[in-house]
Amino acid sequence: MLGVDEVALCLSHRAALDARAGVQAAVGELLPIAIQGSVMHAPLAWVIMGGLVSSALLACIVTAVMYKLIAPTVVHHVERLPVASAVPMPAAREPVLGTY
Repeated sequence: MLGVDEVALCLSHRAALDARAGVQAAVGELLPIAIQGSVMHAPLAWVIMGGLVSSALLACIVTAVMYKLIAPTVVHHVERLPVASAVPMPAAREPVLGTY
C-alpha cells in the first residue's frame, strides 16, 4: 500500500501531465501573437501565457499539499466506520411470460 507521500507525488505528477497538454496548446497558439509585436495583442498574449504556466505549476503544488493535509483525516474516518453486516439480497424473480 502506498503512503501519503507517494500518493501525493503521483497525484501532482498526474496534475502536471493533465495541465501540460492544455498549456502547450495555448502557448503554441499565443506565441506567434506575442512575437508579432503588436502594441495591443502582444502584451495580452504574454500575460495569458504567464497565467497559464503559473496556474499549471500551482495546480501541481496545491494538489500535493491538499492531499497530504486531507488524506490522513479521511483514512482516520474510514477506519472508524462500522462494518456493514451481511444482509442477504432478495432472490431474483423469474420473468413471467406474457407480462411486460
